[in-house]
Amino acid sequence: MSFPRPITDQNSDLETLTAQSKLQIESLVFEGRLKPGERISEAQLTGLLGFGLAPIRNALDLLASEGLLVRIPRSGTFVRELNFKEYSDILDVRLSLETLAIRLVRQHATPEEKADLIRAAKKVDQTEQRFVSGKIRKTEMAKADVAFHLKLASLSKNFQLLHLLRSQRLLEQCFLAGLQLSIGLRTRIQDKAIRHVAIAEATTSGSEAEAIKLMDKHVLQARKSVMTLMMGPAL
Repeated sequence: MSFPRPITDQNSDLETLTAQSKLQIESLVFEGRLKPGERISEAQLTGLLGFGLAPIRNALDLLASEGLLVRIPRSGTFVRELNFKEYSDILDVRLSLETLAIRLVRQHATPEEKADLIRAAKKVDQTEQRFVSGKIRKTEMAKADVAFHLKLASLSKNFQLLHLLRSQRLLEQCFLAGLQLSIGLRTRIQDKAIRHVAIAEATTSGSEAEAIKLMDKHVLQARKSVMTLMMGPAL
């Protein structure tokens, strides 16, 4: 995979380059090119991405503050490894935030915005089926899933809610934790009862209680599926 060269004209500043660096490092992590527990080389990133050392270091600092990377004194910077407890804790936070998002979307989203949410949900479900049939990579499915959940958060019109979901990379970390356990993933998705379209339709035109119930089941399914894959069906 090749990355576009960074902007280098006179209007570019360190903040812009840092933001570009951050996005591309995130992509490396979520695509599995930087693996959990792997030590990150600043020199290799500058060569791979084409950015200078300053924006790369700033980007790594931001990602460490958001929890995606871990700084270890005198050892370096590493991609964070999530255990099941951390994954489960993240799901608890995600459910609370998305429950609030559902309530706010119902209050503040316009008809056009609600239609956008339905379209994003349909795209996720279609993408999951394409993954099940082996037509796309799991990273493409992850991006569609993240896009739907961040769309839901953005339509809440609550910047702090959206910022928390995005800055902590809660959705990406949750999904990545599940995707690391690739054995049985296609079967899990194929058998999954709760679809994103059902959540979106309940949020935009159904009852609030039903939408929240579906979201709760959606997150619970993710937790149970990963637990089964990690520890065996007996759990």
